[in-house]
Amino acid sequence: MTSKEQLLANVLHWVNVLEGKHEPEDGDGIGLEYDSLEYVCESSLDVEYTVSGGGWLIGASYLMAFGGPTVRIDTRHSTVIGTWGHDRCERPYTDKIGLKSHGESFAEAVGLNVS
Repeated sequence: MTSKEQLLANVLHWVNVLEGKHEPEDGDGIGLEYDSLEYVCESSLDVEYTVSGGGWLIGASYLMAFGGPTVRIDTRHSTVIGTWGHDRCERPYTDKIGLKSHGESFAEAVGLNVS
């Protein structure tokens, strides 16, 4: 598999998870009580929140992989973005697992405004 193909596969994996289409395999280390939102949150390496000057949450960026391919989930633009060297791959997603709502709950808990 080329690096471009691997990058696309990584991006599509996260799109499928966000759209509720991911079927965990036995080797994934995921138990019977699989929850896509929990899987994303536990798999993320970093989360960056974008906040307006007025204290409104604009979106979040979840870092899912880095080093070889770098993959981020961007809730502001509902896009999974992957980069690897000079290659870039972006795919839109429909949030069917509630990741954006999860970020908004966190934002409210720390005193940010959400729409």
